[in-house]
Amino acid sequence: KKLMIVHWSELFSAHGTIMIFFVAMPFIIGFMNLLIPLQIGARDMAFPMLNQASLGLTFVGAALVMASLVVGGFEQGGWTAYPPFTGAAFQPGPGPDYWVWAIALSGVGSMLSGLNFAVTIYKMRCPGMTFMRMPIFVWTALCTSILLVFAMPPLTVAARMQGLDRYLDFHFFTNDLGGNMMLYANLFWLFGHPEVYILILPAVWIYSDLTSFYAGKTIYGYSSLVLATMAIAVLSFSVWLHHFFTMGQSSTINIAFGIATMLIAIPTGVKVNEWIATLWNGRIRIHAPEVYLAGFLIFFVIGGYSG
Repeated sequence: KKLMIVHWSELFSAHGTIMIFFVAMPFIIGFMNLLIPLQIGARDMAFPMLNQASLGLTFVGAALVMASLVVGGFEQGGWTAYPPFTGAAFQPGPGPDYWVWAIALSGVGSMLSGLNFAVTIYKMRCPGMTFMRMPIFVWTALCTSILLVFAMPPLTVAARMQGLDRYLDFHFFTNDLGGNMMLYANLFWLFGHPEVYILILPAVWIYSDLTSFYAGKTIYGYSSLVLATMAIAVLSFSVWLHHFFTMGQSSTINIAFGIATMLIAIPTGVKVNEWIATLWNGRIRIHAPEVYLAGFLIFFVIGGYSG
């Protein structure tokens, strides 16, 4: 029975880690690599060699994670790799070590990709393409790039501190030896909540383009859609504590982060209203993508209310 629990914990952790860090993020970053130069009229990314280095770091991180599935066992602390579950006392095997190095390496790769994308958009747009003439995708890619630059370092720092805890007994996250596990939770979710928008903002482009295409109209409210995207990117750094409201911080802090959490729903609602306004009185063609788009709008709104 104990062995079954261990295997379940490993598979649960592997699913989340691989899905977020080594499927969803590389998939989206690959789309950005392909489409940003095409949509801004550039021949290539600003730093092609840096692009290759970023891919290499991500590939090495993915290889380490996959190797841990068959060599030494995966870490058992969830995709968040929470201590003390991943501490040397609870899991002395090499599983958490693979996770620490994989995330540390791939995190640097993702940060460098964000830097490359941002510089490309800032400096390599074709003549006449001002910021407010950029396609919606380029705006979402720019905001995603800024999130990658500023959100990945806290995760990399948390992973390296976790490594120091395991290798050199630093006890950053050991409550009874002068550390504090909540330090890890803060660092992880300082990355983890912007990560939500690293994944969703490029999808905003897909929904916007599908809405416009299948309604036979230009997107309604381009400027407000751009401002809403920028607002989400900024506010995403102000809400991370809502991932652990019950962890013992004061009610004043909870209220502040609760208000920020409600504020970020406003630009999200703006996007939904603009998609619906684009569809309104449009020449709607019902094909499979339009059916999925309608389902997304319904579930997204219900999810927002329930959240």
